[in-house]
Amino acid sequence: MEETLEEEYNMVEDQYFSRKAHAPVFGLSTTGIVEAVTHAALMQLSPESNSPDDDHLKHQNDVLDRPFVDLLADRSLNEFKILCERVKADPELYLVADMFLKDQEIPVNMSFSTWYNVRAEPQGILVNMCGCLAAFEIDSDGYVLDCTPAAAQALGYPRSHILNSALVNYVDPSSIVEAQNILGELLNNGDDIKDEDWDPEEYSKVTRINMQRKTKRVMQTTWDAVRLNQDKAVALVIMHPEKLTNKSRCKKEDANKPDKYEELLVDRLKKMVPVKYQKEEPDEDEDMELSPVERAQKQTQPVKYHYAVMQKHGDIRGKCEFNDFHKYLSTVWQENRPWELHRLNVYNKKRVKTMFLKISRDAEEMEFEHWEKWWNLSDNRKLWDGGGTMEHVDPP
Repeated sequence: MEETLEEEYNMVEDQYFSRKAHAPVFGLSTTGIVEAVTHAALMQLSPESNSPDDDHLKHQNDVLDRPFVDLLADRSLNEFKILCERVKADPELYLVADMFLKDQEIPVNMSFSTWYNVRAEPQGILVNMCGCLAAFEIDSDGYVLDCTPAAAQALGYPRSHILNSALVNYVDPSSIVEAQNILGELLNNGDDIKDEDWDPEEYSKVTRINMQRKTKRVMQTTWDAVRLNQDKAVALVIMHPEKLTNKSRCKKEDANKPDKYEELLVDRLKKMVPVKYQKEEPDEDEDMELSPVERAQKQTQPVKYHYAVMQKHGDIRGKCEFNDFHKYLSTVWQENRPWELHRLNVYNKKRVKTMFLKISRDAEEMEFEHWEKWWNLSDNRKLWDGGGTMEHVDPP
């Protein structure tokens, strides 16, 4: 799976290092000399650096044209040489191993694969300090067709749990709109792409997205998302985990214990930063912030509950603008929405707008009165139990 997605990803852009400027990647010659390095790799080599402009950050001149082994601890030299020889002997290999950098106590999970030039000829070895690729393949409705084991591990779920579910289910509410807009642009809102309009550069987006792990801990990531081809509305999302934040989307008493993935990252962080570092205390409000679905759970009637999900504070007396409605469609996925919305593609913005105006009766703002009248037009909504998101009602 990793090999397939890596191959598709590289096909979209000839200049590998311009696309992966935010991923820690080295390009090595066949003799192991560093010929290319990304900014993110320089930052990972400088654990005391806290920002891209930090004076502690290594400069490219400190790394380029030097043997990569100069960066490794002695205990990793032999294994590194063996892995490189194996990749050179078989360009289709994709190998992963833990390597120790000099002066760092925690190993770095690195992947080794063939580095190709613009003529698709092997020119060396790519070393990715993020290890296995965390990637998702998304269909036109936003459902996960496939994902790598590394992506599942980063989110804390079994891979089987993520497959056939909506990717935005794992996006933190703070990034829902951004993720929705990116995927909508890549999938082209349901429109066919004419030959003269097809430009791979325009169907490639890089942005920061906050994800929500199974433990409810918010993880900051960078998404590198591309549309794979003109004719089929399928997107590939490469997710680069950056750091765990202090935010948790549940109350303290309900918080899950950190899993091994979180413990590893926290342990690595403690050992890679200077002693003067002091752990930032989480903001109390942020620590206990609830999702729109959780805020709406004071409502037990389906018509009121679903409208409350659209409101910032779960108050049905508030008005709902188009962006609120659009966000609701991402928060409550198709199988849990009321009739007529259950098949509405959130990435087809034209149809979403048409539905919003239908419910609001062409008004720019929807009120609960509009929503209730539309709801009562169909017995499929009036007699409905509210769907799976109304688990707070027993029985639903």
